[in-house]
Amino acid sequence: MQGIEMSQEYRNELDKRNNAVIDNLLNDMPDFIEDHYDHLVARGRSTNTIKSYLYEVNVFLRFMTTVTKKESVKQLLVTDLDRIKLQQIEKYVAKSEEGAPLKNTAKRRRLSVIKSIYKYYFATEAITTNPVIQLEGARLEEKEVIKLNENQVSALMACIANQDGVSEHSRAYSEKFVYRDLAIVMVLLGTGMRVSELVGLNVTKPIGVLLYCH
Repeated sequence: MQGIEMSQEYRNELDKRNNAVIDNLLNDMPDFIEDHYDHLVARGRSTNTIKSYLYEVNVFLRFMTTVTKKESVKQLLVTDLDRIKLQQIEKYVAKSEEGAPLKNTAKRRRLSVIKSIYKYYFATEAITTNPVIQLEGARLEEKEVIKLNENQVSALMACIANQDGVSEHSRAYSEKFVYRDLAIVMVLLGTGMRVSELVGLNVTKPIGVLLYCH
């Protein structure tokens, strides 16, 4: 299978949208977070990753505001990280802001963000403690991977090719999209890529596809 590339135009548009969200998030955060953001950019993290990361950071900052009894997130200082106790962090990781128990995936995501924050500011000597360095994330349960068998794939492709369920009136308009839809489904089945990745494919370059139907 040849490499599949996301079009530069799509990447640029995605980065533009993500950076707009990132700028808004940073504007509402204390100044010291800017240093960590620059660190993530320097390490080549994608705008998607940074955006998701900052959403989690924002939640943690609100928690810090409560613990340190600050009036707003913007008033937080990097040294306030030294005021947070391990027990408080463990409680934060375990429950949502509304007090509901979090799933293990959410717990691990929260802890990962906190570890990254403490690791960076401890390494730069902005803080003197790193209470989460030995804290382990919640264990993830293995999920069964659900796959279509050969008969199911063939039935799906036949459904698209035959336009099952499409009215006679609509069939005349949808027939020209049959090959497009077949190509889309075959790429998804053959590569396992995300829909967002498929949308950004550079169609001017050849794409190798694994075909599951005969």
